[in-house]
Amino acid sequence: MECHGTRDSLRKSAQPTVAVIDSQSVRTGLAQSLKGIDGGKKIKGIKRHLAVDSNGFPLTIVISRANV
Repeated sequence: MECHGTRDSLRKSAQPTVAVIDSQSVRTGLAQSLKGIDGGKKIKGIKRHLAVDSNGFPLTIVISRANV
């Protein structure tokens, strides 16, 4: 996903200098081999890891098993 035009319209440089990283555990109905258990939250499913810039535009999205 390219956001260079949008960042230019906000008078920001094309390359972000700050990123915020967060993750979220999600229950899913996927096959057992694709799921894990998040022991801290007791959730069976996947975990979404997301990095966004200071304007909220996604930089990186990674999906993994919840036990990661």
